[in-house]
Amino acid sequence: MLTVFYYNSVFAAEPWLLIPNIYVQRFYYIKGGDGWYFDKNGVKQPFLKGKIYIMPYYMECCFQQDPQNRCDHVYIDFITAPVIHADQPLVYDVKENSEIWDLIQLFETINHRLIRYDNHSAPDLLRNVYKEEKRMVTSILKILLTLCDHERKIPYASDPSILRTVQHIHSHYHEPITNEELAKIACLSKNYFIERFSCVMGMTPYAYLKQYRLFRAKAFLMQGYSLSYTAEKVGYENASSLSRALKIFEHRS
Repeated sequence: MLTVFYYNSVFAAEPWLLIPNIYVQRFYYIKGGDGWYFDKNGVKQPFLKGKIYIMPYYMECCFQQDPQNRCDHVYIDFITAPVIHADQPLVYDVKENSEIWDLIQLFETINHRLIRYDNHSAPDLLRNVYKEEKRMVTSILKILLTLCDHERKIPYASDPSILRTVQHIHSHYHEPITNEELAKIACLSKNYFIERFSCVMGMTPYAYLKQYRLFRAKAFLMQGYSLSYTAEKVGYENASSLSRALKIFEHRS
């Protein structure tokens, strides 16, 4: 299962940050510029032009760049079930005119055709265009990850009990979900399930559900839906409670 949240082909922001407590994965393709990250040992590692970097789930990163020569890159924020577990970025070479290179060019073509609109007043037609674009980006990313996996295995987490519960959250995030319900799906006792889920996912089931709902909420709002409509769609009682949760979420990120 794959969910795409945000994507673009741009120069990196300054300062360039990937917040460790925002638990997503990130696909990078480096087009140019002078940027780097620090590995688990604190060693500076450059981002090299023409390479893909896949940032694993909840990997703590510190990104930096030369403000005079900012990093030009494609990025896609996404989450998979199962998640990618590694303590370093996964790095892949991209040969010009290869299948991977062609897919990245296709992504850029689609992305640059995005019709910009005001977040709170998007006409239905433009909203539908955005949805279709996102579906195409998701399809492209699925193929890119498959091709990368064929070249060198992507280390997905391998806990089928937790995977079932993550998939359930992704499919039913708008409904009330309890730890008891998830533990039953995992065929584990509640306390052991919470401990095991936290070990695999880096947070409790409740925290994961809440964060996933907020990612979804931001996606709805970006498409121009109202707070009230979005709250109903992502499982919040009302617009006020969602607004408060989003403010806390934005402050953390």
